[in-house]
Amino acid sequence: GIYWSIKYHGEPEDTTKHTYNQAFAIYALSSYYEASKEEEALEMAKELFHVIEERCMDETGYQEAFDKEFKEIENENGVIAQKTMNTLLHVFEAYTELYRVAGLPEVKERLKWIMDTFASRVYNPVLHRQEVFFDAQMTSILDLHSYGHDIETAWLIDRGVEVLGEKEYEEKMNPITRDLTEQIYQVAFDGHSLANECEKGVVNVHRVWWVQAETVVGFLNGYEKTGREEDLTAAQ
Repeated sequence: GIYWSIKYHGEPEDTTKHTYNQAFAIYALSSYYEASKEEEALEMAKELFHVIEERCMDETGYQEAFDKEFKEIENENGVIAQKTMNTLLHVFEAYTELYRVAGLPEVKERLKWIMDTFASRVYNPVLHRQEVFFDAQMTSILDLHSYGHDIETAWLIDRGVEVLGEKEYEEKMNPITRDLTEQIYQVAFDGHSLANECEKGVVNVHRVWWVQAETVVGFLNGYEKTGREEDLTAAQ
């Protein structure tokens, strides 16, 4: 697996093995393989795919953090949660890139499973948002609307649907990504930038760099998919 960090001479500094840490390595190695055609990079990406599937999962989904021996440890991310939407999303984007460059059927099946999970367990159609933090059984544990994650999810899911190329998932996921994009435009965008999040009805109006960056991509994606001029203007 992949450590969280090492020192400049290669000695491990933080030996935590976070699931989305493994995923980002898959993402990078897959892209590097496409650029370089280095088979070793692709093989390492495939190996990490199996690490995630065999070491980082339980019966309901992807767990969060582990020690160097892959024993589960507490994940502190502001909220103690056994599962998160964020980890699920980053595994999805990594698998999208791996499938795009390698076309592996086992990766394809996991992409479908993750989209099914987003649709059935993460997306909240009543509140037009995603849930963020979950217990071990994927039950939401906090009333939180993460604006940046919702607009990020919209374009990453659309990208995955595009790479997958199956009509069934296009029809299943497109209404969800349209709803998330529209809701963020209506409740979080003030005409200039995006607020951070809303917890228990209280909006955190701080402006965070990654939230603004994902908003540019997310609204541009919304414009490309629907032709809504408001989305293009918001991206600009």
